[in-house]
Amino acid sequence: IAESGFTLLHLYPVCLNTSTRQGLIFIRYTFIRPAGHHSSTDKVGAFCGLNSVSIGAVYAIQFLRLDRVLVLDWDVHRSEGTEQILGQISNEDKEKYRVIDIFAAFGKSSNSTSAPLNCHLIDMFNRNQLAGDDEYLNVFDKNILPDIIQFQPSLILISAGFDAAQCEAERCAQLTPNGYFQMTKKLKELKIPLVFIFEGGYQQKSLIQSIRATFEALFDI
Repeated sequence: IAESGFTLLHLYPVCLNTSTRQGLIFIRYTFIRPAGHHSSTDKVGAFCGLNSVSIGAVYAIQFLRLDRVLVLDWDVHRSEGTEQILGQISNEDKEKYRVIDIFAAFGKSSNSTSAPLNCHLIDMFNRNQLAGDDEYLNVFDKNILPDIIQFQPSLILISAGFDAAQCEAERCAQLTPNGYFQMTKKLKELKIPLVFIFEGGYQQKSLIQSIRATFEALFDI
């Protein structure tokens, strides 16, 4: 359990060679409360405190001297706080950061320079039905993975909200545990260091199922 983006990454140099069953790859999963991706530079957002993923991204570039950091947010809500914070980065450093936001609830697609790939599933599929595994994995394969490969990040920070699950009370999307498993597996197969930061998700049964599926993909259990 971590308290801020600083504690997410300060052990990165030591743990870079963490062993998994399929070789040497750095993977961390952090349970941080409160969530943070709605919080901006001057105000906190809904149910959020410090924007840990943005703190972690800036720390990784400025103190760990990584070349490029990519933030992927799959919470059901748009990460307008993360976009705003990383959008304030100075021009000479802005090319070192990239935000990919895939969401199915409120929030219009953004032209923010910090989120060049902003995947609003309602806009993309123009459907009355809720987005599920097929829609999310379609966007992963056709949009997100090619963008990550092109950017070549040194580290991927995942704002891992689980409120897009089919059992969540908000009913904004209908991802199954297998959907989270497949998205996580696709990220792991890139063989890029991964840090997961817990964002939204409120129903205990749904959270257990979704997080378990994510762990199964990450650690082959």
